[in-house]
Amino acid sequence: MTSFFSELDSIKYIKLSQSFKKVYDFMHENNSLNMDTHFHNILADEDTIYLSNFTLALSKKFDLSMIEQNFVYDYKNYGGYSVNLLHGILVSYKDKEN
Repeated sequence: MTSFFSELDSIKYIKLSQSFKKVYDFMHENNSLNMDTHFHNILADEDTIYLSNFTLALSKKFDLSMIEQNFVYDYKNYGGYSVNLLHGILVSYKDKEN
């Protein structure tokens, strides 16, 4: 992490990252996938992250074609990676002048 992070900021970041991982682990354990994960669909309080808007969510219980199954396999972690990447980019600009 960059030097402008305070220790408290680092602890909060780690806790929220762990909370986000728990959300995705829960979804994967329950054979669900949310393909619309972005900042407008993520809610958070001091300690926990919540996902909202499951319009583009699906379950492995659905009867999918082979093409659809391949898409799910290829993109099953996309939302988590996208949010973590975007968060990392935004945090890197914290306290910097424009």
